[in-house]
Amino acid sequence: LKTQISYILGRDFGATGYLNFQNWSDKNRYCRYYLNYKEKDFLKKLNILEFESKNRIILEHKKKFLGDLPVWLSINLLTLGDIVDIYTLMNQKYRREIAANHELDLDQFETWIKNIRLVRNLSAHNSNIIDVEFTTKPKIKEQKLLDKLFFYDEAKNLTTNKIALTIVIMEFIVFKINPDFPGAGINKALKRICKNRTDEEAQKLGFKNFKTIDELTI
Repeated sequence: LKTQISYILGRDFGATGYLNFQNWSDKNRYCRYYLNYKEKDFLKKLNILEFESKNRIILEHKKKFLGDLPVWLSINLLTLGDIVDIYTLMNQKYRREIAANHELDLDQFETWIKNIRLVRNLSAHNSNIIDVEFTTKPKIKEQKLLDKLFFYDEAKNLTTNKIALTIVIMEFIVFKINPDFPGAGINKALKRICKNRTDEEAQKLGFKNFKTIDELTI
């Protein structure tokens, strides 16, 4: 995501054009005052991160060149939360381009990365993600992904709101980015949780059955 955002902004606005949010933000989605606020907040955060950075490449760049960091260096200073914020602020055509690179439509991709950000933050603060119940679920349209999920109300076509949602979308995205990803870490962890290898255990996590967990490649 960092690579694709920095590529697009560098391609269309040069090395430092990203610093002017009016260049690339979605002005149909956000008002000018909100974008100005987000730009000032971003620049303040970037200055702090740049000052505190111990990244060798950034330090060498600052020795050789004056002025602002180019987008391909500054983007690397940002957290996942920062990157998702940048993505949601981008003009729709750029958001659609990035989503298409993952073979997803715009609406799906945005809900997916927001869900992954939420689970990442919960994990980082030692929260219980095994029993999490999402109030806002990521949008899933691919039938092969829906087939992995537990439908608690088949008549209304309602799927689970548990951690299985995050895992199946992560599996999809990871292998779109890197088809050779070795995987298996999450698969092993889920098997340790489902000690008796039963469908009931798997369904408590939001999966269709235990076979689904057994066949996960992530």
